[in-house]
Order: sequence, then structure tokens, then C-alpha cells
Amino acid sequence: MSKLEELLAELCPDGVEYVRLNKICKIYDGTHQTPTYTASGVKFVSVENINSLYDTQKYISEEDFKKYKIKPQIDDVFMTRIGSIGVCTVVERSEPLAYYVSLALLRPDTQKASSKFLKYVIESLQGRKELRKRTLVNAVPIKINKDDIGKITIPVPPLPVQNEIVRILDNFTELTAELTAELTAELTAR
Repeated sequence: MSKLEELLAELCPDGVEYVRLNKICKIYDGTHQTPTYTASGVKFVSVENINSLYDTQKYISEEDFKKYKIKPQIDDVFMTRIGSIGVCTVVERSEPLAYYVSLALLRPDTQKASSKFLKYVIESLQGRKELRKRTLVNAVPIKINKDDIGKITIPVPPLPVQNEIVRILDNFTELTAELTAELTAELTAR
């Protein structure tokens, strides 16, 4: 029996509880106004930066950033809500970030859900199906309203189970990246 199976048997003998996302985290969106960009200052991110938040080349002034009520903090989760819906990244630095309405900021209750688990469950097939139910597919580009994000239902096992799932998926992701790099190097060498 694997460690995950043991944890599930011990901590979830009656199965895993499913809850609405807004019961385990607060959900915010970014500015609805196109900002005035500056040459330097606070990094400004949108849906195009989801895979590398800190590599953005857009900045806003410190003064404009002060107007933000909700500022990202470590362990918040950014999720795309326009275009390619449901792609997530976890905030890993305390560096100030300003963000556009194309991103939702999810702030999990860390007593109930880990950020990385939240990222994985939203990006899972089940998470995507839940988001799709509430997506405005006739909009161009497609989008999901901020309040509808909180209505999706996800599995929320106890934290030790979440942590084990994250450990397994992180290892899998790392091994996949290594294999891809090896295959790419071999194909390039030919």
C-alpha cells in the first residue's frame, strides 16, 4: 500500500469531501483599467505572464500600485480567467506584483488547502470541467466571471493527503521535464 493510500484510508475512510472553492479561499481580480506603464517600478502581470510571473517587461508606478487594495503575497494562486481559463501559478516571492483583470487571485485558507494542491486540482481534468460549466463561451475571448470561480466544486482532502499528492505531482513534473530535456538534446544532436 502506498503512502497516499495509507493516508486516504486513515484520514478519509468515508471518502473525500467536495466543497465550493469560495469556502476555502478568497477570490479577487485585478485592475479593470489599462494602467499607465512606466520604464520601471512595480511589475505588472496579466494572463500572458502566467508561466513566468517575474519575467514581465511591464511596470506601473509605485503611486499607482498603492491604489491596489489586494496585493499578492506568498502562497497566493494566480489563475487565468480570460482566454485559456484555469492555468495557475503560485506566488513564491514577496516581490510586489500588480495584476490585470485577466487574472484571478486566489488566497487559500491555509488551514484547509495548500496553494500547490489548489493549483493542481484546478488544472486537473475535473477542475477544468468545473470551470467550463461556468465559462462564458460566447464571449470573445471566452472568460469566467470572478464570482463564478468560487462556485466550482473541488475535492478537499485533509492537509497531509494534499501534501502527499503535491509531492507526487511535483516529482512527476520534475521527471517529465528531465525526460523532455534529454529527448530534446538527443533529437538536436542528430
